[in-house]
Amino acid sequence: MPSTSAAFRLYSRCVIGVFILVVVGLLLFGHQGSIPFDFDAYGYWDLASHFFRTGHFSLLSFDSSLRGYLFPLILMVPKVVVAHGGMTPSQMSILLGALQAALLFGWVLPALYNAARPGSMFSAQRRMLFAALGLFFWGGYFNYTLSDFPAILAFSGALLLLISKQLRPWNLLFAGVLLGAALNFRPFFLVSIPPMMLLVGCPTQKLMSWSVRLRNILLLMIGMALPLLPQWQINRVNFGRNTPLVLAQFAKNQSSNLTLLQLGWGLKMQKVESAFGSVPGARNALVIYRDPKGEQLLRDVGYQQPGIKDAIFKSFAEYLNVILHHPITAGTIYLSRLFNGLDQHHNTPYIRQPIQQFTWLMPIVNYSVWFGVLLILLRCRMRPRTVKLTQAISLLAWLLPCGVGCVVATENRFLLPAHLLLYAVLCFEWRTVLRGWREQNWQTIGIASGAYVGFVTICLTFSWAIHQQQFLVFV
Repeated sequence: MPSTSAAFRLYSRCVIGVFILVVVGLLLFGHQGSIPFDFDAYGYWDLASHFFRTGHFSLLSFDSSLRGYLFPLILMVPKVVVAHGGMTPSQMSILLGALQAALLFGWVLPALYNAARPGSMFSAQRRMLFAALGLFFWGGYFNYTLSDFPAILAFSGALLLLISKQLRPWNLLFAGVLLGAALNFRPFFLVSIPPMMLLVGCPTQKLMSWSVRLRNILLLMIGMALPLLPQWQINRVNFGRNTPLVLAQFAKNQSSNLTLLQLGWGLKMQKVESAFGSVPGARNALVIYRDPKGEQLLRDVGYQQPGIKDAIFKSFAEYLNVILHHPITAGTIYLSRLFNGLDQHHNTPYIRQPIQQFTWLMPIVNYSVWFGVLLILLRCRMRPRTVKLTQAISLLAWLLPCGVGCVVATENRFLLPAHLLLYAVLCFEWRTVLRGWREQNWQTIGIASGAYVGFVTICLTFSWAIHQQQFLVFV
């Protein structure tokens, strides 16, 4: 194990290297024009000015029932710098994105995986390979002010603190603050709270009294309350709702719930993308991939096909009634959503190349990552290792939000934790396969190569079939 000072130097170099790489890459190749009003990145940036609606700063001036207050609050300072410092919003977005990428890929994620799997290889070369792989697939996201990566940065920081060797009180409080921030950024992380509570309440490293376990849970909850209490006050004063969670409603006087809309979309849409001036006529559009099987299911149970912004279900009970009465059909639909969420064709949330063209390079690299991880898992199955309870709970907390991402109108970013886990397993566990590869004969290697070609071909065929269901909704 490297010393603390050596580990700090290694992390520092990785952070600085990733920061420089992202800044240079986005300045050279990133889009630096203004973001259209219709897209989320502009929406978050615009919300940062809502705290001054009355002429002076007030948290209660935040009037969005769709978004949480915390990310726009963080953007308020960069927006002031842009207004008075001579920078463009795009340049500030690049700096903010580079900082997020540097902290996430250069420090937090490798440290988190190292804490969960201390026996893996964590050389500087492997860490930079992990960062390079992450930036290859997600580099364009750091050009925009979106909440996905701030949320995963906060959540992974909280998980890192909770699986540290000693659960100190300050670690628990700060982990709670980060977890509350992640929940305000992206409400999907609500499903990860129970395993996070279990993680601090059932330590496996040493015996603890129940009083200490309850104290740990209480400290985590107090930390979570700190960033959530302002949201509670905003909801109570502005919307008459007594909850610390983001309301996820489209308008102040509108009762339509985004979650119910998403659940309906999740049945009739394979996935959703955003085109940035890349559809015929150089217009912006939502790119929706229809699901004939899901549409047929809705027709069979008596639901009409409403407009894109109209709710299908009026309550969660209606949705659950459909799913529970058609479990096999719903299961196959959601398995396809898992593929769609992991099937990445673009490294940006706003696609600028002709959207009707099927891309090849990124999906082939992506399927190669999947195949490499499958080989690693096969090797681990052949030589099973004891999985600690802490590792199992941490993995559950990490992947549960992806389950939510599979039942809504799927986007690649909704399954971001699963993507990042695949990269980490490939980069930090590959020696498991290499060690066994040297022991194989040419016949086995030939079979593996043929399996790889077949696997990639099947994935491309399935992805191509989904691509044929594309239609556009202009915005």
